[in-house]
Amino acid sequence: MAPCWAPREALLISFCDAVHARADIDDALWTRLTEAFSEEARIELMMLVGFYRTVSLLANGLRLAPEGFAAPFPA
Repeated sequence: MAPCWAPREALLISFCDAVHARADIDDALWTRLTEAFSEEARIELMMLVGFYRTVSLLANGLRLAPEGFAAPFPA
């Protein structure tokens, strides 16, 4: 992990990476999340990542054009 990230930011990036790569969170990562975030926040994180993944799948699968106001991702 890049040193520019604060510990909680790095933890959130690890969480997003795990959900993206495996659609699962191992016990060690879940323990770290439990130490850093409330139960409500962990549920919200799961819902947010799941919602974003659903929207991304839909937008990509339907080949929707990017919104004109949105900044493009680097190539």
